[in-house]
Amino acid sequence: MNRLKLTLVFLFAALALPVRAAHPHFALPADSFTDPRPPAALKLAMEQKDYPAAAILLDALLDEDGDKLKATEEGGLISIAAWVETLPPNQKGPLATAYREKFDAGVREKVDVLRRDADTHAETFYSLARRHRFSTTGAAGYALAADRLLALGDLPAAHSLYQLAMRGGWIPDDARAAQIELLRRLDDGHSLATFPTEISGPSSPQSTRPAAAFIGPLPFDAPWFDNVAIVGQPRFFPWAGADLVFFNSARAVFAVKENGQVAWVNSNPPSGPPAPPSGDRVEGSHRPSNYAPAMLTDVYGRAQVLIARQLNPPSTEKDNDYRLRAFRAADGKLLWSSENQSFLKDLSFAGTPAVCGRYTYAVALATHSNAETAGDRNVDLILIALDTLTGDLRWQTTLGRFKLTVEERGLWGSSTPWDEVWEQSEPLVAGDAVYLTPNAGFAAAIGRFDGKLRWLRTYPKIAMDGPRPLRTRVDLQEEVDERRRYFENVRKGTAAKPSPRSVDPAIGERWRGTPVLCGSVLIIAPQDTATVHGIDAATGRPIWSTTEIDVPTLIGQTATTAIFAGSAVTAVEARNGQAGWRWEPKPGSRISGPGVMKDQMILVPTNTAMVALRAEDGSVAKEPSVVPLVRRLLTVETTRKAIDEAGMGKGFGPPLLP
Repeated sequence: MNRLKLTLVFLFAALALPVRAAHPHFALPADSFTDPRPPAALKLAMEQKDYPAAAILLDALLDEDGDKLKATEEGGLISIAAWVETLPPNQKGPLATAYREKFDAGVREKVDVLRRDADTHAETFYSLARRHRFSTTGAAGYALAADRLLALGDLPAAHSLYQLAMRGGWIPDDARAAQIELLRRLDDGHSLATFPTEISGPSSPQSTRPAAAFIGPLPFDAPWFDNVAIVGQPRFFPWAGADLVFFNSARAVFAVKENGQVAWVNSNPPSGPPAPPSGDRVEGSHRPSNYAPAMLTDVYGRAQVLIARQLNPPSTEKDNDYRLRAFRAADGKLLWSSENQSFLKDLSFAGTPAVCGRYTYAVALATHSNAETAGDRNVDLILIALDTLTGDLRWQTTLGRFKLTVEERGLWGSSTPWDEVWEQSEPLVAGDAVYLTPNAGFAAAIGRFDGKLRWLRTYPKIAMDGPRPLRTRVDLQEEVDERRRYFENVRKGTAAKPSPRSVDPAIGERWRGTPVLCGSVLIIAPQDTATVHGIDAATGRPIWSTTEIDVPTLIGQTATTAIFAGSAVTAVEARNGQAGWRWEPKPGSRISGPGVMKDQMILVPTNTAMVALRAEDGSVAKEPSVVPLVRRLLTVETTRKAIDEAGMGKGFGPPLLP
């Protein structure tokens, strides 16, 4: 006992660490676990190889404090449940064995009781399995949750939970094994079948070809790409599903057929006068507006529901008052809108949501008045899970709070410390977690089904002690040129340290900030810093960081590499951040827009043709991928008219035929 007390004394300082803010005007959630004794006792029992006692301590810790947050040495937060994953691997094995011997029988009883109740929700099975994650019997809870979700038609959720169950030691029977294989194919981006004849008709060409030859975001020629001269221009990212291509802007959503004929339009005309044209000087705290539809598809690859982030009329983009609206993909009928729901109407949504089965995940901001200090602005940064079909709230989690005092408001003027948060790409949904980097100086992992914060890891970012000054486009171009010269010297081995500064957010060279997952390594390339980080996905533990990747935007991954695109395309090793293969267009050709990944191929638009690269080695594929060409759609008058009427006329390049 004396040894235990002594150990607790020495560990207290290491465990009760202060939480450092992501930047001066942003505060992380409070650490709710400040008692160092339970984890210290668990560590001591494991060091003494008293694994039966350690199993009892572990169970009590997870039962009472599993979701509580404690500060980390790196300046973030980690839940106790995630902290358990940081225990030494050579000790976790014997601990799991002791845990199963002690608790498997009791867990089996709980699972059997829930199994016999047909009304047990999938989330209940999930919570039990996660609570008893060291129990093989508990892993069956993941499988039972997957069964219920599969019956509800939520195939992505079922797939992720079957995978968790098998990793926990659960073995599927033959019928389930066949289902899991189909779900794996769907998760890999393959449609499960061709279009059914009874749906598409016996004379339709859809009945004789694979459904949706291309599904997902489209590569396209973008006039803003690598072009400081038109910095600040809104950006629109089309999405292809089956035989339709979908577009959305701040006030309109429409679908176009492959021949350029407009299938449907749902618009909300702006009220009030149009915004005045911007001058030569650009406010550097604001990122360009991004509009990308989020889609729910069926097993044939056909789009079913489109969710768009749009302005709340009569707001303007300067007001930053955004709502989410869901439309039926077949005809554009409005299904639900966030401003019509009492618990969502006071929120403003930031960036593109992520749709994954019956769940939609979105970042939002909520403003609160300060009763103690009139005039202070307190803005909560929130992750919200909604029902994709109804818009009903599933859960919400506060990730931190921005604060701007009365005294500081004069310094900031019309800008705010949370300006960069508004324009971001969708979160990453992988396994049973949601990962995001919301341009606030941190990355976070949240439980996909329960909204529990697992870890939150800060990183150095551009200082935000005040708004960035107005910059001329010449100033911005000089900064871009300076950085390019630096990276050229890096490749030659003659660059001096430190690495070059990041450019203003207004340039928006990183048009995406969505992380990717390579095995157990989460790769993040946030839009509020030029640095790229590799993080342990389970715990948020930093693995590596680098500032020497000159290709800015993270667009996808293979099993072992992260893929970046920009004026070139390159692969970065997930294990250590070292550069892999690199592809650059031939002399006389240039990349003309954002590239995308599809079926382990990278599609890169150039000013001469669409190039397909193999993600494994960067080699050019001999067979061109089937992809709708936006430049061809732009040659059709009806499509051009729909784009212009939606306020997107400057968002796409001229109709350059290949």
